[in-house]
Amino acid sequence: MVAIGTTIVSPQTGEQLTFLSTKDSSGGELFRAELVMQPGSYVVRSHIHPTQEERFVVLEGRYGWRIGRESGVAGPGITVSVRAPTTP
Repeated sequence: MVAIGTTIVSPQTGEQLTFLSTKDSSGGELFRAELVMQPGSYVVRSHIHPTQEERFVVLEGRYGWRIGRESGVAGPGITVSVRAPTTP
């Protein structure tokens, strides 16, 4: 279990992640974290969350994203949402 307020830093990607809410602290309802990225940092590889929606709210700067075949750049106040995959 990760304690609320714990920060981890990836020297490989430049990401800094601070845990704000976890499965344990929210009764299994919400994982919430603050992600700080330096210019030029990136997500290490494509990934999927089979049962979770993922959202990024840009607080400052610009955030480039790619979801499937779509891509764009979001600025302050913009939310980028990634829905969980639907099962047939």
